[in-house]
Amino acid sequence: MGVKFLNVLLSWTLLMSGDAARVARHNTTKAAGRVSHMFTFGAPHPSNPKITTKSGGCIKGYRVTAWRDDLFVDNEDIVPTLLVPSTYDQPNVKTLAVNGKGSGVQSTWSCGSNPIRFTNPSVSLHDKQGYMDKMDLLDSSYSRAKTASRFLLMSYDHDKSAVRKAAAAEGWRLVGTAPINGGEDVSHLFQEPGSLRCILTFEGSDEWDDWLNNAKVKSASYCGLPMRVHTGFMDELRKMVNSDTWQNEIRPKLGKCSSVDTMGHSLGGATVTLFTACADFQNGSEDYQKISWTTERSKLMSQV
Repeated sequence: MGVKFLNVLLSWTLLMSGDAARVARHNTTKAAGRVSHMFTFGAPHPSNPKITTKSGGCIKGYRVTAWRDDLFVDNEDIVPTLLVPSTYDQPNVKTLAVNGKGSGVQSTWSCGSNPIRFTNPSVSLHDKQGYMDKMDLLDSSYSRAKTASRFLLMSYDHDKSAVRKAAAAEGWRLVGTAPINGGEDVSHLFQEPGSLRCILTFEGSDEWDDWLNNAKVKSASYCGLPMRVHTGFMDELRKMVNSDTWQNEIRPKLGKCSSVDTMGHSLGGATVTLFTACADFQNGSEDYQKISWTTERSKLMSQV
């Protein structure tokens, strides 16, 4: 009788231990979501002081700026130079200057570095397709950044059918789309079927209202961050994430991704920087409540 009792007790203990382990494994996925990597292309300076991770470290990813050699003074995308005379800073992320020739790399700057340089600001170098062409030249060590760059044109496209087709050509799915403010702006969520990782995009400047926001250089508090941020960029991000369409069509799906990267061009790059920071600091502010998500077991989502 004693042996049988011990066997039953042992079996029950093992069963409960297994259940507990399964519960524990399940619960480990129930964490507050953070951005894995951030990629900005031709983005302006968004904050003062520079945005860092909550621990004060380097944000994973790249800030990409376009470059063209010249005989006397080299040319650089105009937008990353616009707020240089102000107190605004670029975020604490590595910088990649791409030039469209050879290996495609003009130079790389360490995390948060924005060295003094003499370049001619160029409007033509801000072109989205130009960034894509330059990124195509990079080798596999920049594979994650190269992948993000393939969504530059898509991040501006409001035609869901066209975006779905373009994403499929890259081997990805369009799993969420949110036209905002009567179709003035759009945010997309893409997922790679194999890895289940996602890329979240915010549209950049292409409307007069966007440029008005770009001109709002007054600083403001956002998401309880210890940095002051550009009011116009903050207003643009709030307009997008506070919309019913983004709350219903994008936010509930973020937790189903195995990881979330952010990508944006121009004004879109500034907004994803603020979004990335807000998600990382996780301070419970009203802004954080609008963008936060809880990680779940990743799953392949349906196309929209």
